[in-house]
Amino acid sequence: MIFADPPYNIDKNFGNNRDKWNCTKDYINWCKTWINECMRILKDNGTMYFMTATQFIPFLDVFVSENYNVLSRIIWSYDSSSVQSKKYLALYMNQF
Repeated sequence: MIFADPPYNIDKNFGNNRDKWNCTKDYINWCKTWINECMRILKDNGTMYFMTATQFIPFLDVFVSENYNVLSRIIWSYDSSSVQSKKYLALYMNQF
């Protein structure tokens, strides 16, 4: 089993690294590269799950569906009440 929770391209500062790509296309291409590598090393009877930000679901769903066997999508519902008062945010995360 592989479970991946990669950076979300939201410009978060991690000290020496920053979670920001030049454009969405660069980020999606980076995701395709690591997804392909994970699938390459995954055993034939293995399962892979990965997290992604809501805005990238359409791009990655098409890519994964066209290249791999998607059995299901998991919705992780959670409470983000600490930030709800400031702005609208997704209250769920998709896992493929």
